[in-house]
Amino acid sequence: MPEKSLTYRRPEQILIYLYKCTPAGEFEYMLFHRIPRGGSIWQAVSGAANWDEDLVEAARREVYEETGITGLSGLTAVGDFSFPLGHKPWMNYPPDVTRIHNTVFAAEIRTDTITLSEEHDDYCWCEYEKAMQLLRWPEDREALERLHNYLNGKT
Repeated sequence: MPEKSLTYRRPEQILIYLYKCTPAGEFEYMLFHRIPRGGSIWQAVSGAANWDEDLVEAARREVYEETGITGLSGLTAVGDFSFPLGHKPWMNYPPDVTRIHNTVFAAEIRTDTITLSEEHDDYCWCEYEKAMQLLRWPEDREALERLHNYLNGKT
């Protein structure tokens, strides 16, 4: 990991899938519509870890900031991957960073009371197939597929 910096973002992201089990025993996933910066996308809760926090703390903070949900139970790391940074100067990572590490978390929630942050203008609960259609990034789809398989005992 690059040296801690007050100038640059920590080159480590988190992705948190919030899910629930329906009375029929099916899993649904909460996705959020991001207010367009470079295009309109649906995604799970996501964000960057601050230099001074561990990834679980970062995941809890991001969920609270983007949904207003506190007191997550069962927050579990379910995988990780890295992806090429590409040229995104607005992300403000150190100049030598070419890949971003992303840790994927999941948490079951039992509330539909959501307070959206200014990053999002809508959210929805989706069955797996619909969520896979809405997600833009291949890494996000792969992470959801892994989680869905895990929840359904297929791993």
